[in-house]
Amino acid sequence: MTGPYIGQRPWTPLIGLLAQAGDLGLRVIVTGRATGSAHLLMTSPLLRRFNDLQATTLMLAGNPADSGKIRGERFARLPAGRAILLTDSDSPTYVQLINPLVDAAAVSGETQQKGSQS
Repeated sequence: MTGPYIGQRPWTPLIGLLAQAGDLGLRVIVTGRATGSAHLLMTSPLLRRFNDLQATTLMLAGNPADSGKIRGERFARLPAGRAILLTDSDSPTYVQLINPLVDAAAVSGETQQKGSQS
């Protein structure tokens, strides 16, 4: 990494604001791979703070054989568009992000339209 953040993490100033994020209107979105998530939760100050605050977390599919867990929930193989939503409640909620069939129909409809224009 180059520039003004050499040797430091650019999100470090945000960590102190996360407890007041709702009051401030602050929304922070962090993405990462499921593989190695257990290690990241232990070593990343930002992710550790999210975990401490029980921030709303959306877990997409991951390999259950990897020992990664977020707030006690293990990653799972999920159908396309499915995710596990972790909020401050005790139980996870399974959510559907998209309808893969609608998306496939839209793509095939575009293909048919392009083919008929030739």
